[in-house]
Amino acid sequence: MSQGISMLKKSVYFILSLIILFLILIILFFLYQASIWVKENNTVAIPIITAIIGLIGVMWTQWQSKSRDIAESHRSSKIETYSLFFDIIEKFQRSIKNDQEIDILSDVDLQAKFEKLNRGFILWASDEVIQTWIEFRKNSSENTLDKIDNVYRAIRKDLGHKDKKLKNLDLIRINLSNPNEL
Repeated sequence: MSQGISMLKKSVYFILSLIILFLILIILFFLYQASIWVKENNTVAIPIITAIIGLIGVMWTQWQSKSRDIAESHRSSKIETYSLFFDIIEKFQRSIKNDQEIDILSDVDLQAKFEKLNRGFILWASDEVIQTWIEFRKNSSENTLDKIDNVYRAIRKDLGHKDKKLKNLDLIRINLSNPNEL
């Protein structure tokens, strides 16, 4: 069955490749025809080409502006969701610091926060944040700090931070009373 799916994928890729090649040939043909027309009618062609380039520039600028407006309108909802994540993590950190155990099954407030967090991630988080969150939840007992650090990094990336100079677990070290503990 796996081979059948593989053959189907190869067939689809081959057909898509042929379609793309055909479209490229059509575009080249029209460009060739346009170049012949431009040589014969250059007094008309130059203003038309200038207008087309200007129109493309305006459309590009509008698209960029709209994309930026959408991202900015989502930012406050993302920050609210991500703040909830940090609140939950800080609650666990305080419980460890105070040598208390949290019973997730009986803590109704914590369960409500997790439900709200998951809903917020589904609505507002980037793909990378969702993937790191799922990875954290799969095996949270293994490499917990690394996985939390990965979620922190994904959140920061989603909010536009670069983090090029940060080392592994630097974001975790911020919350430690002694950053050299790790």
